[in-house]
Amino acid sequence: METNYWDKKAPDYDTHRKKSENAYSKLMELIKGECSKSQTFLDIGTGTGEIPIALSNSVKEITAIDFSQEMINIAKLKREKLDINNITFQVQDCYNPSFNDKTFDIITVINLLHLLDKPEQFLNSVKGLLEDNGKLIIPTFLHNHSILTKMFSRVAKLKGHPIVTRFDSKSIIEFITKCGYSLDKSVFIKGAIPILFVVVSKK
Repeated sequence: METNYWDKKAPDYDTHRKKSENAYSKLMELIKGECSKSQTFLDIGTGTGEIPIALSNSVKEITAIDFSQEMINIAKLKREKLDINNITFQVQDCYNPSFNDKTFDIITVINLLHLLDKPEQFLNSVKGLLEDNGKLIIPTFLHNHSILTKMFSRVAKLKGHPIVTRFDSKSIIEFITKCGYSLDKSVFIKGAIPILFVVVSKK
């Protein structure tokens, strides 16, 4: 992924996301169902911070990272406007996050995996950050779900969207579990390009 691409997208990112508002509402409902107010939480690829802001009353403390400075700038402005005190936004590389092992109870990686050049390396690096009984929540767009989603995906790619891997429901679960995780839950979320909500834990 190119930082410059996401820096340019940052000002219109929330407007684009709202086109999938129904899917994201369902996604938030499912994530909140996995949380408790005693937990520490890491959101990787946070974009403009919508997910951690929505979860700020559901967990104890949130760290949210993105490698786009412009995305993080917008996220910090939102946090300040809403006077939220339990979220820290940082610019970090998702492949080499600078946290101690076993720091987080929950890690979310929302609609990021299909954009990564090295998704296996990423999943391996994230594993060590989880507490032994922690959860990795990794909802992912299913670009390979149907003929129609494949068509949408190819059009998006032609327009410059950096799609690397096209998953379907079966391949995303196989890929994640092959990287050393146990499947706890999966829920299909309808949309123009559907999402598979996946919760896994360390083996």
